[in-house]
Amino acid sequence: MSKCNFTTLLVEIERLTKNARGVVALQQAIVETVARNLDHYNWIGFYMLDSEDAAMLALGPFHGKSTPHVRIPVTQGICGAAVAQGVLEV
Repeated sequence: MSKCNFTTLLVEIERLTKNARGVVALQQAIVETVARNLDHYNWIGFYMLDSEDAAMLALGPFHGKSTPHVRIPVTQGICGAAVAQGVLEV
């Protein structure tokens, strides 16, 4: 799908949240759904705060090429800046 109806995409993601069997399963379903509907992105994924080290982000489910950035300090890069500022980065 080259042109995405964002309202339809959001409805689909909301539906996924109601049927998910856990956070990781939901994240995986979301990245697959977004990848299917927004083909102009070549990488979609989640970085979450590491439960054992709050100074690190850990790579969660993603769609796209593998990345060497499986752990990122919260003080570095775009994802770290998003955590430091408390914002979502798209």
